Order: sequence, then C-alpha cells, then structure tokens
Amino acid sequence: MPKLLPFLFIVLLLSCKGKKGLDITEEEIDEYVASCLDTSKIYDILAGLRYSRNTETYQVTEYSKYDTAVLNNSQEITEYSTIMMNYFYKEGLPVYIEEFKYMYEPDNVEVIERKIYLDGYDIIKAYERRAEFETEIDGKEFEEVTLDIADYDLERPERAIHQEGEFELKFDDFLIINPESYLILENKESGYGVALFIIEGDMLLDELYSEPKNYQGKTIEVFHEFMMMNGIERMIYRGGIVKE
Repeated sequence: MPKLLPFLFIVLLLSCKGKKGLDITEEEIDEYVASCLDTSKIYDILAGLRYSRNTETYQVTEYSKYDTAVLNNSQEITEYSTIMMNYFYKEGLPVYIEEFKYMYEPDNVEVIERKIYLDGYDIIKAYERRAEFETEIDGKEFEEVTLDIADYDLERPERAIHQEGEFELKFDDFLIINPESYLILENKESGYGVALFIIEGDMLLDELYSEPKNYQGKTIEVFHEFMMMNGIERMIYRGGIVKE
C-alpha cells in the first residue's frame, strides 16, 4: 500500500494545476474575433459604473448577446498612464485580449500594444509592439513575447460590471452642493467609490437620507445611466437596492 503514495501524489498534483482550457488555435481565435466584430451583429450594451480611486478611474463596457458577454472593453486612467483592454469571450471564457497602454511618466513616454491569445485560462501566444509616440505605433511590427497570465486579472471586468469584490459599494453619505445633490458610495477596502448625480428622488434615497446611520456601511447595488448635461457627462442615479 505505501508504494501507491507517490503515484497518488503525482495524480493529485497534476489535477490541481488548473482547469482544462478550450481546444482552440490562434487562427481559430482570429476568425472568431473577426466574426464578433462583424458590423451586422447587434449586441446589448451595458456601460458600467465609472469607479474612482484617488486620481484613478476604471470603467467597463459590456457587449453581450443572449445575456452572455461577448466583449468587455475596459479603460483605466491613472496619473501616468491610460490602459485600454478589449476582452473577447467564447463559451464564457476569455480567448483574446487587445491591450493598449499609454505610459507618460516623467522619465518614460511609451505606447505599448499587445495581442494576447488564450484558451480561457492560459496564454497560448502573445505579441507586442512599442513606440515612443502613438503616431509611430502602426509602423512597428508585432513581435512574439512571453507574458505571465498572473499579471492579468481576467475576472476583473466582470466584477466591475456586477459591482462585486473590490467594486462592491456601500452607502457612505450624500454630497450636497446647492442646487446639486450626489449619492456617495464607497468600498473602503479597495478605495473605489462613485458619486451619482441625483435628478429625482425615490423611496430608497428618502430612506437613506432620513435614516443614514441605519444604512451606513450597507451594500447598495445601484442602477445608472450616463447623460450629457451642460456639456458635462454625468453619471445619473436611476435607482438601487439594499443588499443584506
């Protein structure tokens, strides 16, 4: 019986290495992405909340069909960079990422573009090109590179869309700058928060305003839309629910 232990250990080790990805090639992914971008396709589009943290913002827009995400577009703006990512999904798993990174640190001005092929869990192939200016990037050739899948949080866009994890928001306060009013929601652990412009009240807002201590720190799932008002795009409060 003891002789079986090394064999069982190896089987257990292999089974824990990760989930089995899709059996898909780079060429098949290119064909799939091209079909997703077919202009005849009609998608449901959901613009997620625009989260803020200090000088950073993060927002995801989801393109879905039959309640299944086909593409998530994310934009993250920090003090010294702008990062735009397009995540393409097949059978609910990420198979292709387009990454555009603009670095404008004082000592490092660079544009990086990457094409990353995945089987849903691991990177199959990855390519990148770099330039000092955006106008030069199209003239550069892509070169194959080695990237670490651990550097990419593949589930982050979905958490942002569904207000989960570091994007779960809790009631904080109201900000009133006459004549404007905002609902302030925050995640103190991650530092992310939102300020939703209030056009009209509802029962939830009345309850939050009249009994703020009862709801301090309670999770609020909010509904919103973006609207141009006096030349400024505002994130408008359109309702919400308290999640126990």
